[in-house]
Amino acid sequence: MVIVRLLSIWLIVCIDGVAASAASLIALAAPSVAVSPYASMMIHAATFGAFGKQSDVISHASFVDKQVKGLMHDIYKDFLTEEEFQEVIVGREIWFDAEEIIARLKRRAELQEQRAKAEEEAQVAALLAEEQQEAEVEKPKRTTRRKTK
Repeated sequence: MVIVRLLSIWLIVCIDGVAASAASLIALAAPSVAVSPYASMMIHAATFGAFGKQSDVISHASFVDKQVKGLMHDIYKDFLTEEEFQEVIVGREIWFDAEEIIARLKRRAELQEQRAKAEEEAQVAALLAEEQQEAEVEKPKRTTRRKTK
């Protein structure tokens, strides 16, 4: 996925047939996705095997579980609903036709844009608050003198 992100300036993924399993991850990691009218996509949890000593198998499975869930969450966030994501994690396969892929890509772009705008507004608010704090520290303190008789 690092290569996908490094090449993101020039990368457009075209889904002409079926983007299933890891192909759905690769497609959705791209900054731009073209979808043909008869494209489809299938998302499911990872399939893998492990062998060796019991403790090694348990350790490896636990590690892969954590890694895969993190990767899947990062890539499928905003494309799948949280409920769908949880269903995929426990074993459900979800299929999408071209219209559904396009609609979800549009929704994902809107959500990402909203998130980016909110983050930008939060950064501006934090900078303004910091500037205000600095200005208050720099203000000379007024002292009042009492008149003595």
